[in-house]
Amino acid sequence: MSSDEEERHNFDNVKKDTYRRSVLGCLLSILLVFLIPIAFIVVVFISSINQEQFITESASPNNLEKITVIQKGGGFLHRGSTLILESSGNSIKVPIHEGASLLDYEVQVSWKSDEEAVISILQEYEVSFKKSRNGFEKSFKVVKN
Repeated sequence: MSSDEEERHNFDNVKKDTYRRSVLGCLLSILLVFLIPIAFIVVVFISSINQEQFITESASPNNLEKITVIQKGGGFLHRGSTLILESSGNSIKVPIHEGASLLDYEVQVSWKSDEEAVISILQEYEVSFKKSRNGFEKSFKVVKN
């Protein structure tokens, strides 16, 4: 091989190597441009699913029982969420198919006595609470859906 042919061969190799690196760089930059926003949206979505928001708390007339209402999820793209109603070790999850996060005035707790209450949610859902005498009965029951 003569020196001209060798130089041309080296030049062709350098040219091919440069072309490969530029294509790889373009693909990598395009991937990053699309991957970063997608990763951001996924992180926001996952964090909104696990987010818990305190809505309201209500105590019985003589402060013997307390019901706490917590909303889990919701808010992201106006999808549904779940309400968690808790009282003295018992809880129930009520799926709400409304879009935005609930406000405290959209959940009303009406006490009948120190051991019975009715929880109204968005005037569409109704959950009754009756304090269980033993640990085997559930305190909460969905009455109206």
